[in-house]
Amino acid sequence: MSKRRHPFYFNFSSGDYYLLVIKNFFLITFTLGFYIPWAIVSEKKYVNSSINLAGNNFAYHGTGKELFLGFLKIFVLFVSVSFYFSFLSLNGLDSLLAISVLVFYALMILSVPYVIHNSWKYDMAKTSYMGKRFFYDSDFQAFLIEFTKEGVLLLCTFFIYFPWYITNLTRHLCDNTRIGNIDIRFEGKGGQLFGIMLKGILLTIVTFGIYLFQHRANIIKFFHENIKLYQDGEEIEVKSRIGGGDIFINVVTFALITLLTFGLGLPYAILKSKQLFIETLSIEGEIDFESFEQSPSYDDQYVNNLGMSLDEGIDAAF
Repeated sequence: MSKRRHPFYFNFSSGDYYLLVIKNFFLITFTLGFYIPWAIVSEKKYVNSSINLAGNNFAYHGTGKELFLGFLKIFVLFVSVSFYFSFLSLNGLDSLLAISVLVFYALMILSVPYVIHNSWKYDMAKTSYMGKRFFYDSDFQAFLIEFTKEGVLLLCTFFIYFPWYITNLTRHLCDNTRIGNIDIRFEGKGGQLFGIMLKGILLTIVTFGIYLFQHRANIIKFFHENIKLYQDGEEIEVKSRIGGGDIFINVVTFALITLLTFGLGLPYAILKSKQLFIETLSIEGEIDFESFEQSPSYDDQYVNNLGMSLDEGIDAAF
């Protein structure tokens, strides 16, 4: 018996999105960048509210104020460090300066697990479907242990372990996430991803890059289709219909729209790209949307916004 299919839809209005982009551009310019946190949040709210599943839209509940507090902490941190480095340099303390710079960059690298953990926790707590919030139920210590163990193996194998590294971290994040009475699990294996990556590299070389689009599609399908949802013991599968041809057409279309409009069509090109990746997704199985229960929320906790802000700040910079 075939499973019931519930496709995702991305219902957007290019006019509304253009107005949002224009508003964000001018406010960021006039406020000398201080509006960036609110711009990021408004973008997330628009995208989430455009994603529809079974007649219901997703929603994002983060606020610019929360993100701004995180950005403010980062700003104060970097200004303080800059003054400290300048003080050492002006007083000829070159040896101490060199050590301080190394320590600073080491701490930046060590902050990566904190950024990943807290940004995921924040985003899950601020994302809802049918009024029910997602919930990431893992403490930082557990994630840090997993991240450190996987990182050591990655370095010891000269990055050959990367497929296992990324799948195991993805598993930790997914397996500790739920929405209401639906548990999320990631069942992908590092060996599977290694095979996909090895095949992709070899065929991309042999085909002079042509296979790269199909390789990208295979990677996307691996991560999407290895996500399983469980409600009252019933398995619900995630399916992806994306193919290499879809990605090739998307890349060409994105480039043409952007170039032929001298950049003015970029917002529309971005939306069409998001539409492709969202509307090739579906969930299959018997799911009771009406029996969702409310997950715990982190609305009253701002401690997590620093990690989320670091993550968003990096995204905004690049």
